[in-house]
Amino acid sequence: MRRALALNINRDSNSVNQQSRSYGVVTALVVVILVLGSIVIYQQIEISTLSGTISRQSSELAPPIPSLKVLNFTVTKLNATAKPIMYLVFLNNGTALAWNLGILLIGVSSGTTFQSCYNGTQNILPTYPNESAMTISQLNCGEIGNAVALTASVVFVTNQGTTTKVFSARTTITQAEFSPPTTVTVNQIGIHTYVMPELFGENTTYDWHLVITNDSPTPIVSVNETAFTVYGSSFTSESCVVFPNNVGWTSPLEPSETCMIDNNLPPAMGHFELGEQLRIAIGIKFVNGTTSSATTAAMVIPPYVPYE
Repeated sequence: MRRALALNINRDSNSVNQQSRSYGVVTALVVVILVLGSIVIYQQIEISTLSGTISRQSSELAPPIPSLKVLNFTVTKLNATAKPIMYLVFLNNGTALAWNLGILLIGVSSGTTFQSCYNGTQNILPTYPNESAMTISQLNCGEIGNAVALTASVVFVTNQGTTTKVFSARTTITQAEFSPPTTVTVNQIGIHTYVMPELFGENTTYDWHLVITNDSPTPIVSVNETAFTVYGSSFTSESCVVFPNNVGWTSPLEPSETCMIDNNLPPAMGHFELGEQLRIAIGIKFVNGTTSSATTAAMVIPPYVPYE
């Protein structure tokens, strides 16, 4: 009986040992599988990261593309006796730096004659990719209706040195649609104002230009101005600069002196069409404590109009 009991105990002990060994093997296998899975996942992440890095570096090392686009080429005359005004905007729509404007030829043709009408030497470059460059220049010949041809030789900087490309455009001299803004005087406040679109890349912002003249015999110590759109939005400025100071008690605007603001209107005010008008309200305070106000209109005009 004791021997049979001992045999049973040994059998149970061996069974337990076998089960323990089995559990140990299974556990080890699970650990190995988890480790191998982690290694595979880590390798996939590393491969993905490396692929992204190589792709980015390949893109960065791609040869720069020298390219330029003429966004605007306009020539106008205020009247028959005035000189033509050229408005020219380049956009760098490539990936290379447009470093230098080697040659800019502007020629006017009338019938069978062709005449060079531009002798400017200003260089409106360099221009980086997605940036624009602008020039407003007076031409020394040309009549309304004449054809105008532009040829621009532009030097680009690439990873292999410099390269030159030639661009061209054509337009016709037209009668100016807008007249230069004039100064109006309301309640002893002289006002010269307009709104002008400005290109940055292919985006347009709007610069509000305002010059105030003190037409009273009393110094002005405070100026505020507000621009209102026809849709009800507005923009207010509390400054008016007499270089280098803002009008105030320590730097009053003396009689016959002028102060100026040049502010970009907030994008939320919207897009403006040429010829559209904004209402301008101006309030001032004199050194003796009295106040005055005036209202007028600021027209949205092309950038070349003030130069006509």
